[in-house]
Amino acid sequence: MKKLLLVAAATASIMALIVPSANAQGVANFTVSADLTSACRIKTGSDNQTINVGAYTAFSATAPAASVNIDFECTRTLASITGVFDDDAGTSTSSSAAAAQPTGAGVLSNGLNYTLATVASTPVAGTAADATTIGTAMERRFAVTATIPLGQAGTCTTATCAAGTQARPLTLNF
Repeated sequence: MKKLLLVAAATASIMALIVPSANAQGVANFTVSADLTSACRIKTGSDNQTINVGAYTAFSATAPAASVNIDFECTRTLASITGVFDDDAGTSTSSSAAAAQPTGAGVLSNGLNYTLATVASTPVAGTAADATTIGTAMERRFAVTATIPLGQAGTCTTATCAAGTQARPLTLNF
């Protein structure tokens, strides 16, 4: 019995000297989260453009028109995007209600009335983010055409005058 106790004590002593395995692991689970606020922004190079309809002769029988493309980048899969031009209640600018293809009108500084018509492209979806890339934005193009209606007199104190202008923002809603 003494021998059995001595063997048991020796075994316990040896077991106490054994170092725990380096493979033992602790696991901590957690969740990563972030709230996302959708947005659209003007695409680089698409801002501060001029729609130049060219020269207009008073009482012209033709209605000159010209267009520019305005490109936006938006949150991927953002639905129901509409546009609207600024509107000062008809004093010098007007706009349709927010629409997929907004329209507007105004008066240039040389007294010529103009209209704006917009054709929105089908959105280009962009690519989703993955573990190694940030993905790309959805892109949306608005082709904006300005037309000077025919038969206008305009305002000019000399034989020719500088181009009339009026700045107009296009605002996207979603």
